[in-house]
Amino acid sequence: MIKNEGYNIFLKEYAKISNFSIEKAEELTKNFIEAIRNTLSNYEIQNILLKRLGSFIVHEQKERNGTLFGKKEVVTFPAKKAIKFKFSRNAKEKIEENIKERKRKNGGVL
Repeated sequence: MIKNEGYNIFLKEYAKISNFSIEKAEELTKNFIEAIRNTLSNYEIQNILLKRLGSFIVHEQKERNGTLFGKKEVVTFPAKKAIKFKFSRNAKEKIEENIKERKRKNGGVL
């Protein structure tokens, strides 16, 4: 498993809900992510909507000027496409509600 606490907790929850082993849950998660990447990169699709969760959106970043880390020269970064994820309103409200509840239970601390 990847050494990332949030990812590992997610895999345990996914495995529990689906009655899968953690290894199977990790394999399915990796396949899902790969399918999202392939769909957005190989097709002329601008977004993928996952009902009750949110959307993966292809976003065009404009060409911009900036400086390289550790150097003082100004360079131009080319325009590129990036993928953003935007939670649905319902998912966002549910997450914020759960955070408020955890703060209330823990005396203002997450």
